[in-house]
Amino acid sequence: MNFNTLLLRLGIDEDSFENKAIEPIKVEEGFIYEAYQKVTSRICPFCGSNHTHIHQHDIVEINCSSNDYIRDILRIYKVRLKCLDCHKTFTLPIKGLESSDRISYQTKLMIQHDFFKVIIFKEIGKKYDLSTARIIHLFDEFVPVVPKKNYLTLYALMKLNLQTKKCTKILCYTL
Repeated sequence: MNFNTLLLRLGIDEDSFENKAIEPIKVEEGFIYEAYQKVTSRICPFCGSNHTHIHQHDIVEINCSSNDYIRDILRIYKVRLKCLDCHKTFTLPIKGLESSDRISYQTKLMIQHDFFKVIIFKEIGKKYDLSTARIIHLFDEFVPVVPKKNYLTLYALMKLNLQTKKCTKILCYTL
């Protein structure tokens, strides 16, 4: 029986994890789901050696909320390996999850949906427990670059004649 259907629903490759039942842990804001990464390959990405051993386990928490009221967190126990030849440490990649990301693809889609609402970046950040800078970064990823067009610009300047003490308006056009 496949117990990793929750991971599949979040867009994360289920083959990267041990196939065991994921029991939700109830917390005040929602639920925490725990998944254990399995070691599929022991080849060092730096030197290509297969003389590696498990150095430690890292815990990574991924925000995978599916609605505004319940906060779901996927707690991944990642395996950190150490190469015995070059002495560098590394973690195995997880398909469907970027190494530096702390939010799931599903949550990114919800944030993109919020960009169409009348809500400021700061409020979106509070809603998903992210910084305003991260929300702006996601907005920049989502919205394509709009090329600048040359618009007619009109400047109204005041010219003061010191002898007559009268002001005259000068209009300047730029393209």
